[in-house]
Parts: sequence; structure tokens; C-alpha cells
Amino acid sequence: MPNLVITGGTKGIGRAVVELFLKEGWNVCTCGRTEEGVKRLKEELKGWKNLYVKVCDVGDRNSAKAFVEFCRERLGDFDLLINNASVLGERVPVEKYPEEVWEEVIRVNLNGVFYITKYALPYMKSGGVIINLSSGAGKRPAPYWGAMRFQSSEWRVFLCSWRRS
Repeated sequence: MPNLVITGGTKGIGRAVVELFLKEGWNVCTCGRTEEGVKRLKEELKGWKNLYVKVCDVGDRNSAKAFVEFCRERLGDFDLLINNASVLGERVPVEKYPEEVWEEVIRVNLNGVFYITKYALPYMKSGGVIINLSSGAGKRPAPYWGAMRFQSSEWRVFLCSWRRS
């Protein structure tokens, strides 16, 4: 069976991806920010023996590394990595944007993708694929979406340089 690692798989798009890949016969390793979310996912999908779930703060390098190692121990090498975990932040004018919220958005949405990708790369199978999901705000600017717009466009720059290296 092929192996998927996806961050932020306890709700929303991530949850839908987890269920889809399980139904297609993949081994799936995912994480969520909270113990409550992880427990809920395990309970609701308890019939799947090829699902592995762990609490992880992707923006914390130690937590990110522990999650990737958790996945490696259970799956072996990875066919597909999907960086999906993110936080929205606030939609307010830049001059009113709380600096603490800005730092949290960048920590999770930018640093988190870097950490997970960095630690997963040695375990990617030849021909493996990495997908980084991000907000459309980087391509379609909207008022008061400053942090999301920045992190979305920054990931396009990072991916272009990573691809060349």
C-alpha cells in the first residue's frame, strides 16, 4: 500500500483527504493541533487499521520532527507528503494587526511547512510527491488578509528555489 503523510488531518480539507486516501487503500499518517481533535478523529475512524494519528504543533521544530519520525516508524518511506496544517489569523487592517497573531501565522504556516518538509525529505520514496496547500489569498489579494497573503506568496518563492536545488 502507498503511504501518505498529511498535516492538519483532523478537520476540514485535511480530514476529507484522510478519508479519501483511506478509502483508496493508502496507509495514512496525520496530525492535529489538539489532543481533543486527535481523539475525535481516532474515534470516528476507528475501523481503519492503516490510520496513524499524533498531536503535533507543526510550527515547533521538535514537535514537527517527532511527528515525521512517528510516521516513519509506522509507514516506512513516504509516497506523498501533503502540508495542510495552517492557522488563519485575523482579518484586520495592517496597522491594527496584532504582532503576536502575525508571528503565530508565520510560525505555523511558513515555518511549519519548512520543518515538516525538511524532516520528511530523507524518507520520501524516489518519485515521491510533496503538495503544499495554501490560501488563495496569495494570488487574489483581498482587504485585511495580510498574513495569509504574505505566507501564500512566500511559499511560491520557496518552492521555486527548492525545485531548482
